[in-house]
Amino acid sequence: MTKTTPQTVANRADVKVVAKGYAPGELAPGITVGVRKLIVSRLDLEDAGFPVPPVKGDRIFFGANLDVATTIDAVDADHREYLGCYDITTSGA
Repeated sequence: MTKTTPQTVANRADVKVVAKGYAPGELAPGITVGVRKLIVSRLDLEDAGFPVPPVKGDRIFFGANLDVATTIDAVDADHREYLGCYDITTSGA
């Protein structure tokens, strides 16, 4: 996960997330191709020195080579599947 200023990475945290993509049959208004739901631990982010909470516009990179980029659209700290985690909606690649 990265927090960026216009052209540079300001903060970076290498943490594990629980990610869910959507199958074509699950697409509906507000859910489009490339949208993902992520659950990330607040404590993992804090331990990695990442400023919490993550905010809209922060970038998340997936894959073995961190070559799949996605951008945070929304962070819901109150409606979460696991206590102490952020429920994040992202879009892109």
